[in-house]
Amino acid sequence: AVQSWQTQIDGGAEVFSVGGRVLALTRKTERDSAATLTAYTLEDSGLSEAWTTTVDLSQGTIPQERPQFLRWGDHHLIHGSTVIDLTTGDTSSGPWPADEQPIVAQDVVIVCSIDDNCAAWREGSDEQLWNISIENASALISRDNNSQTVYRRAGARYVILAFHSAVNLDTGEQISFNLPPLSSYS
Repeated sequence: AVQSWQTQIDGGAEVFSVGGRVLALTRKTERDSAATLTAYTLEDSGLSEAWTTTVDLSQGTIPQERPQFLRWGDHHLIHGSTVIDLTTGDTSSGPWPADEQPIVAQDVVIVCSIDDNCAAWREGSDEQLWNISIENASALISRDNNSQTVYRRAGARYVILAFHSAVNLDTGEQISFNLPPLSSYS
C-alpha cells in the first residue's frame, strides 16, 4: 500500500465523521462546555478545513462522558437544541423546546415532554410534523437510544418510541398490535 496523504488534527480533539465530513471537537478541558467544532472535507490530496464554529455543550443533553451529536437527515447535526448545518457550519436553535432531549429517526427529530406529549419536525422545517400522546414517554424516552431504528413496511416508515409505541414516522399515527393470547392464558 502507498500512502496518499497525511494530516494532523489536534491531539486532544474528539474526532468523528458525519455526512461526508470529518469533525474535530476541541475543548480546553475534557469537561469544558465551551468547545470548537471544526469540519473537514476529504479530498484526494487529504483533509481540507470546511468551517469552524463554537458550540455550547451544556445545553439540552443527557450528562455523559462524551458530548452527543445526532445526525438529522443529510445536512444537519444536532446537539441538544442546537442545529448545525453540515455544509456551512451555521448554527441555529431547533424548533423544539431547549429543555427537551431530542431523538432522531433519519430526517425526523422527536422530543417528548414531561406530560407525555411527543412532537416531531422534519429536517429543514420549523413546522411541527405531528404531536401525539404516548403513555409513560417522559419516563422512558431518556433511556431510549437517541438514534432510532426506522422500520419500513408497505411504503411507510415506523419507529418504536418509549420501548412500546409503534408510530408512523411521517404522520404520527400510532399503530396498535392485537396479539392473540398464548394458549396457556386462554
